[in-house]
Amino acid sequence: MYLERASAKMYRHELKIATLTHYRNSLEEFMIKSNLNKTQGKKLIKEIKEVDKNIKKSNKLMSDFIRLEKTKLNQ
Repeated sequence: MYLERASAKMYRHELKIATLTHYRNSLEEFMIKSNLNKTQGKKLIKEIKEVDKNIKKSNKLMSDFIRLEKTKLNQ
């Protein structure tokens, strides 16, 4: 039961991270290819940093979840 739930959650996490990474990369590509003024560039950089922060937060939550599941299995 624990392994199945952890596996499903890990799969959803991987999909979420892949989606966020793709979004971040597309924002970077757009920033490089387009001719933006200073304020638009700052907004785009802020959005990229926000995506990075969400990725880090999601990875930390997943590592905490895996650690908890491991302790449940060891008991």
